[in-house]
Amino acid sequence: MRIPKVPACRFAIVAILLAGSSTQAIAQEATVEPDAKQASQPDMGDIVVTAQRREERLQSVPISISAFSGKTLESSGIQSSKELAQVVPGFNFAQSSFSPQPTIRGIGTRGVGAGDESVVPVYIDGVYQPFLASSVMELNNIDRIEVLRGPQGALLGRNSTGGAINIITSTPSATPGFKASASYGSYDEVVLKGYATGGNDVIAADLAVLYKDDNGYLRNLQGGPDRGDVNSLALRGKIRLTPSDNLEMTLSLAHNATRDTLATSAQPLNGNTVARVRNPAVLIPSDPFEASTNGGASRFRQNSGSLTMVYHGGAVDITSITGIDRSRLDIYSDNDATFEPVSIQAVDYYSRSITQELYATGHGGRLDWIVGGTYFNATAGNDPSQVITTSAAGVSTISTNIISKVKTDSVAAYAQGTYHLTDRLLVTVGGRYTDEVRSFGITNQNLPAGNEKFGHRRYTQFTPSGTIQYKFDENTNIYAKAGQGFKSGIFASSTYPAGTAQPIPVNPETVTQYEIGTKFRPLSWLRGTLSAFYTDYTNLQVNVRNPITMASDLQNAGSAELYGGEAELFANPIAGLNLRFGLSLLHAKYTKYEMPR
Repeated sequence: MRIPKVPACRFAIVAILLAGSSTQAIAQEATVEPDAKQASQPDMGDIVVTAQRREERLQSVPISISAFSGKTLESSGIQSSKELAQVVPGFNFAQSSFSPQPTIRGIGTRGVGAGDESVVPVYIDGVYQPFLASSVMELNNIDRIEVLRGPQGALLGRNSTGGAINIITSTPSATPGFKASASYGSYDEVVLKGYATGGNDVIAADLAVLYKDDNGYLRNLQGGPDRGDVNSLALRGKIRLTPSDNLEMTLSLAHNATRDTLATSAQPLNGNTVARVRNPAVLIPSDPFEASTNGGASRFRQNSGSLTMVYHGGAVDITSITGIDRSRLDIYSDNDATFEPVSIQAVDYYSRSITQELYATGHGGRLDWIVGGTYFNATAGNDPSQVITTSAAGVSTISTNIISKVKTDSVAAYAQGTYHLTDRLLVTVGGRYTDEVRSFGITNQNLPAGNEKFGHRRYTQFTPSGTIQYKFDENTNIYAKAGQGFKSGIFASSTYPAGTAQPIPVNPETVTQYEIGTKFRPLSWLRGTLSAFYTDYTNLQVNVRNPITMASDLQNAGSAELYGGEAELFANPIAGLNLRFGLSLLHAKYTKYEMPR
C-alpha cells in the first residue's frame, strides 16, 4: 500500500520581540533570515553536537552524522521529523498504514504491534521515546537535531541497529524573549507557533506551543470531505534551576495530540487488494491525490516529563536523566484500502514507561571516557485489537478480538574511551551489555473465558564498537569504524497462538556494520563528508498480514546484507546563501529468507 504526501505551499507572518529591543520584523516568509554570521555557522561545521554524550565539534566527531540547527531547519522549510528525509542522506521516513517507519541505511522497524520499538530510536533532550508513534513530531523550539547513521551500540544503544535521532530543544534563558509565527497554506493549512522564555541566573523557564490544522489533500471518490487531513497540538515547557556554578537541574513537561486521516487513507499498490476477489469492479484510485476507503482516523496522545540533573565536578561530570511517558494510539483503519466492506482494523494501543540513566564523563591525560547505566521499564498492550470482517452477504463479524499486554524490564551498562595515541591519531573502544526480560499475556475474547496464554523470555547481549581516527588538521580527518547493534526478541501482540501452543517471541535481531569515512574542509566556505559501509543483518523482525484473518503477524526473515555510502557538501560562498548537496547509495538484499514457522 502507499500513502502519498505533498508539502503545502505556505505564506507566513513572523514576529519576534526580544527584551531590550523595540524592533519588530514582519515578512512574507516562513522564517526571519539571520545575519550573515549566524547563517554561515550552522552549515560550516562549527555546530556543536552531543552524539557521544559530550560537546564536540561536528567536523571532529568520527561518526557519520548530519546535524542541523533549529534556524537552519526553519530556513529549509523542515517542519516535522518526517521531513528530515529531505536533508539527511541515507534517511527515509515511511509510514505503513498507521505505523511510522524511519529507516537509516535501509534498516528500520517493520513491526506495528504494541510493545514494539523503533530501531531508529528518537531521543528528546536525552530521553528515550519508546512508543512507535512518538517518532513523528512537529518541530518547534528546536535548538538542533542530530541524525546518527549506523548502530549506536554503546551510548545510544537501546534498539539502535539502524541509527538514532537526537533532538535537543531550546534551553530556557534568563533574558526574556518571545517569538510567534502564523502561516496559511494550500489545503487550508494553518500553523501557529509561539515560544516564550525568561527568568534570572538562578531560575528560568520557557513554554513552546504549536497548533496545526488542514483540510486534507486526497479527493474522496466516495464523496464527502477530503481525506489526508491532520490536526495537531503540541505543548512543551521547561524550568531550569541553577542553584550553584556546578549544578544544573531541568524539569521538562510535554503534551502532544494528533488526529489524522492520512494514515488510514492508503491506496492498494498496483491495485492489489483482497477486495477485488469479491468485487472485480471495486473502485480503486488511479491518482496519487485520490482515496476510496472505509477508513476512519488515527488519534495519538502523549504526556511525558523528564528531570535532568548535571553536576560539574571539575575532572568528572555526572548526569542523571529520568523520564516518564504515557502514550495512546487509537486506530480505525481499512485493511483492504477500498470502499468495499471487507475488513476493518480497530486497535487501541497504549504504552506506559519510565527510564533512568546515570553516566559520568571525564578526561585524564590522553584519555576521554564515559561510563554509565540505564534502566528501562515499560508496559504496553492492545485494549483491544480487533479485525471486523464483512461477508458478501453483508454480515459483519469480529474475526479477531485480542487483548494483550507486554512488560519490559531492561538494564544496561556501557562504557567508552577515546585514547589519544598522538595529537593526530585517536582510538575509541566502547561496549554495552544489555539484560532484558519480556513478559507477555494474551486473551482471545472470541473464545470462552479462561483462555489467557503467557510467555516469558530473557535476553542478554554485549554489543562492542571500535573506531580509529587520524586528524590531518582540526577540519580534516579520516576514520574507520566497526560496531554492533541489538534488538531483543518481541512477542506478536495481535496474534493468538493456535490450539495448545503458547506465545513464542521472534528471535533478537543483530546488526554488525563496518564503515570508513572522511570529513574535510578545503575552503573556509566549503566542507564535506564521505562515508561507505557494509552491514551484516541477521534475524530481521518483519511484519506480515495473514490473508485469512487479515491480522498482522510477526516473524523472523533470516538474514540480509546491505552496503552503500553517503556524501554531503555544504557551501556558504556568499553571505546569506547556503547550499547543501546530499547523495545516498544503497544496495540491500536478503541472503536468507525463512518461511513462517
